Amino acid sequence: MCPTTLSDIKKALTHIGGNASKVDLAMITIDPARDTGDLLTNYVKSFIPDAHALRTDDSTALQTTATRFGAAYTVTKDAKGQEEVSHTGNVYIVDPTGKVVLEWPFGIGPDSMAIDLDILFSGALSS
Repeated sequence: MCPTTLSDIKKALTHIGGNASKVDLAMITIDPARDTGDLLTNYVKSFIPDAHALRTDDSTALQTTATRFGAAYTVTKDAKGQEEVSHTGNVYIVDPTGKVVLEWPFGIGPDSMAIDLDILFSGALSS
């Protein structure tokens, strides 16, 4: 997630008050070669102290996870040998059973995030 998205999530959590403690944020890297555990942990926790930084060197597990969420990513090298990383910009809201219940596209903003979270916590989308 880019810094803008993480900052927006942080603001949204502030907006929802006490329900923020019910949110468990996890970020997984698609570039484990450059994103070491410590680097990733420090990055995500600089925005949300209780967040989880996830990484794996198992490319099959990473691809399986991305596919499950409908996410796409590539890590390639350009003609000069520089890595180029591209990925889906969505944030996935997952319920306690592991079901994706909502996706936020890049740029949705903290106010809309907070409204969505309030709706989810009100039980309005419960089956």
